[in-house]
Amino acid sequence: MKAKNKPIELLAPAGSLKKLKYAFAYGADAVYCGMPNFSLRGIRANQFNLQNLKQGIEYAHKLKKKIYVTLNIYPHNKELKKIKNHLQKLIKLKPDAIIASDAGVISMIKKYCPEMEVHLSTQANCLNLEAVKFWKKQGVKRIILARETGLAEVKEIAKKIKGVELEYFAHGAMCMSYSGRCLLSSWINQKSANQGDCTQPCRWPWQVSEIEQIKLSEANKPKKIKRPQVEMVLKQNLKKEAYILNSKDLCLIEYLNQIEKSKIKSLKIEGRNKTLYYLATVVKYYKKALSVAGPQRQEIVSEALNEFAKLGNRKYTSGFAFGLDEKIQNYADSGNLSNYQMIGELIDRSNLTKNQSRIFNYLKKIKLSGTKNLFPVFVHNAIYQGENIDSISPDKIKKVKVKNIFDPKLIEKNLAQKSANPLNLRVQSAHGGTDKIWYIEFDKPLKKWTILRGKIK
Repeated sequence: MKAKNKPIELLAPAGSLKKLKYAFAYGADAVYCGMPNFSLRGIRANQFNLQNLKQGIEYAHKLKKKIYVTLNIYPHNKELKKIKNHLQKLIKLKPDAIIASDAGVISMIKKYCPEMEVHLSTQANCLNLEAVKFWKKQGVKRIILARETGLAEVKEIAKKIKGVELEYFAHGAMCMSYSGRCLLSSWINQKSANQGDCTQPCRWPWQVSEIEQIKLSEANKPKKIKRPQVEMVLKQNLKKEAYILNSKDLCLIEYLNQIEKSKIKSLKIEGRNKTLYYLATVVKYYKKALSVAGPQRQEIVSEALNEFAKLGNRKYTSGFAFGLDEKIQNYADSGNLSNYQMIGELIDRSNLTKNQSRIFNYLKKIKLSGTKNLFPVFVHNAIYQGENIDSISPDKIKKVKVKNIFDPKLIEKNLAQKSANPLNLRVQSAHGGTDKIWYIEFDKPLKKWTILRGKIK
């Protein structure tokens, strides 16, 4: 009897300890993360340090899941001593593998952490049989194939080379440069994409000048990033302003049948700097789709595509999976602004501070009308009393109504005055922008890990 193939591992991004936990809650089998100084996600999109990385690894292992730590920068000589020290600390945390791209770094891992499993980063641009053979000889256990590798090529590699695992990107942002090895950010803003600090000039609008050159557009410039005027020869006949370097986002959920036939070990989602809403939605649907087959899978894929359209995106492409998609670039804009946004996340009662628990218990004690489905909520964007919103949980999405919103400041005032006038505790809206936890009553019960989504008004 022919043995069944092992299910494909679903590998999710984690830019923080919180995101790591959500990734597992929504179905990820493993996550990848790393510290800013050694990872291709700098401090602006990465909240890990040795302490919370240790917590994340312990958390994953309790769930019998895995964590792969990124050490995939391309270092200069001055950074080698730091990498050595980092490796000596990292080995004590016992991650399941280290992801690296630089041959020198891989050599250092083998020297200072000889028992550690090594995964080759996509930044190494591995996309052919001979390259896979080479890295296998260097002791690499898994190859994260370059995004430019087609599924037919993956299938051929898996058939001809045994003893090395293959990982493939399925979803997320694409880079106009070869597997992300880009110098635009270094050239324009002196911030290196190859050291985790890309400012993404490929997403900026450019203009055609009268002398058939293009300049950085003044429109839509973020306040925090200076965009100097840079000229570049334009050899295409485009409109006056265009996003000529802007790649669409990758989405391969429609092609899971072909991916399974290619013998890929792990399917990877991009997005360490994306929102919890993005993370939960994408992980949830890829996991659900991978768990079934046939018509049931097709139903999930259709639902997933509808939900993915509600995420902020740059339009979707199959990338290089079936040869270069001729429509891989999005020249019209930097991305589609969704009509939906994450407006809040449920906070588990075990994670409340002592004072937050006191407030919650007070609301329960005075038995206000309809506090059965009362929950502490971290608010990201405005939530209004009486509005209908979406609650997204690991198992389903459902409509809920906001019945009552209680302001913690008013409750604290009542507590201080030892009085309780329920009418003074209700407010019409809750707003994000602070660390304040609001207490919100819904018309239906909600589950742990729930994310709240609303339409942009």
